[in-house]
Amino acid sequence: MFNNKRLSIFLVFTLVVTLLLSVSCTPQKRPAPRDTNPGAGDTRIEERTDRERTQDIERNNEANRKAARMAQTIANEIEEVNSATVVFADEVAYVGIDLKAKVPDARAEEIKKEIAGLIKRQDPDVDTVYVTEDADTFTRLQEIAQDIENGRPLSGFLDELETMFKRVTPSMD
Repeated sequence: MFNNKRLSIFLVFTLVVTLLLSVSCTPQKRPAPRDTNPGAGDTRIEERTDRERTQDIERNNEANRKAARMAQTIANEIEEVNSATVVFADEVAYVGIDLKAKVPDARAEEIKKEIAGLIKRQDPDVDTVYVTEDADTFTRLQEIAQDIENGRPLSGFLDELETMFKRVTPSMD
């Protein structure tokens, strides 16, 4: 009986030691080291230039320069205009003007027609010219022109421009 008890204790002790050794000898699980250069192995560098994108950027830059020149021309040539903002979208020109104080409504309408004629003479590709003297629309048009100049695509503003100008002013063909 004493031997059976010793044998049981020995077996339990051996089992405990075996379990402890098997648990203590397994490698510790550590988080994977952080990559100091994320994506470096995944990055594919193309050696060629994306010509279409470059051409789009150049067209946008030229349109921005053309719009800025046109706005300056309007402000310089029409005495009652303090400043102007122009945005071109294909064959459409959206123009916002800030008129000097106390310009009669009849003269304001003449100015809008002068601006439409001026733009069409300088850019025969323009079919439609929208002109507004509304202060809120003028301010929003300035913001849109600035966003376009900073690289945002014109396509993101087309619906807003159409809605804004259809509501405020009729078309100047």
